[in-house]
Amino acid sequence: MARASEASERCTKIKTTKGLHTPHHAYDRHQPLAPPAFVCAASTAAPPLHDVANAMSSADLNLNATLGCTFIGIVFEVVLYGFSCAQTQYYFHEYWTDKTQLRALVAFLWVLDTVRTILDIQYMWLYIVTNHANRSALQTIPTTFTVEFLLSSVTVLVVQTYFIRAIYRFLIGKWYFIPLIGPLTVIALLSFAGGCASVAEFARDPGFNAILFNSRIPASIQTVAAFVADVYIAIALSVILYGKKTGFKNTDTLVSRLVTYAIHRGLFTALLQLLHFATYIATLQYGASELIWSLFHFPASKVYVNSLLALYVPSSFPVHLTR
Repeated sequence: MARASEASERCTKIKTTKGLHTPHHAYDRHQPLAPPAFVCAASTAAPPLHDVANAMSSADLNLNATLGCTFIGIVFEVVLYGFSCAQTQYYFHEYWTDKTQLRALVAFLWVLDTVRTILDIQYMWLYIVTNHANRSALQTIPTTFTVEFLLSSVTVLVVQTYFIRAIYRFLIGKWYFIPLIGPLTVIALLSFAGGCASVAEFARDPGFNAILFNSRIPASIQTVAAFVADVYIAIALSVILYGKKTGFKNTDTLVSRLVTYAIHRGLFTALLQLLHFATYIATLQYGASELIWSLFHFPASKVYVNSLLALYVPSSFPVHLTR
């Protein structure tokens, strides 16, 4: 600003001097004068103040903890979607004689997985391409995320219900059937209810900061309940399957592999839910400027789908968990 003022004053003095009487010997009439643009170039070089402010705000804009985390989460999601597509194709090729209900379940999960992937890619497109350099767009959540969040809750419920059904089939006729299945079912439904309540908050106020604050209770209930349900399922399946050992080597080997799968599957999905919850609570005070939780939110439902489809891959198990 100071340099621009000095240059402007210099330009004014030069123009004033030109208006005064100048002796004939002071200049040569055949030598051209410097063009006015050259004289006043310094005064026109300074950009407008609002352009400087915009440039500074763009330079200070840091997207590492917002769109950066979201981008990485969606990249992992797309990779896991490739795995689920491969496993779905293998299932329909090798197990086409399965019951219609089971084939419909696998097809339904694949459709949910596909729609979620499309919505998440569109979600990133809206921020990175459609609203490129539009800082205000980061303050609201598009409808695509709301729909994606609902479908994610549905996916988790469907997969958990499948494993609850597996436990149910193992416990038919046992006296502890209701005490074991009842609470597990309630916890899974509580997680889904938390997801639906969060979606309702998204629809009520699409502002990013408002959503993160208003949905803190239902979102916490959703992730914590899903974590408890996954641990519950892992422990229940491990105990039940371990009791199925018969003393025959082949049967006991298969049971051991199923127990290992149940533990690994439960720990992996539960760990994702725990990390999702921990990062969400830890960064809640920062609002929309910290979205580290999105690293775990986007790939989570893909892990659930792959954990179910892995039962039908021969490198994992030669038989279904439930027939």
